[in-house]
Amino acid sequence: KLRQDGRTAAMSDDRIARLNEINFLWRSRHQHNTWDEMYNLLKEFRSEYEHTSPSAKEVYKGRTLGRWVREQRTNYALLQEGKLDASSTVMSDIRVAFLNQLDFVW
Repeated sequence: KLRQDGRTAAMSDDRIARLNEINFLWRSRHQHNTWDEMYNLLKEFRSEYEHTSPSAKEVYKGRTLGRWVREQRTNYALLQEGKLDASSTVMSDIRVAFLNQLDFVW
């Protein structure tokens, strides 16, 4: 974040490059809707309602689950169109596999 803002950061360019090579997920500690949290929330939703298709405006347990599900579908479409790399932190093959385990409707 500091480097993005043009300020000095304690991490070297080499270390940043090495972390990027292993697809390190750069997150702010203040980011609330992490993918894992929302995935687990979707699992709870599926357990309760027996499907993974909340409405786009669905707020479940205080979180915007419907919007998150819509974003996953959009990101998957971008992945299929070749507009995202399969190792992307936005939508990766691993995330697709996790969602498929829930019988996610793409």
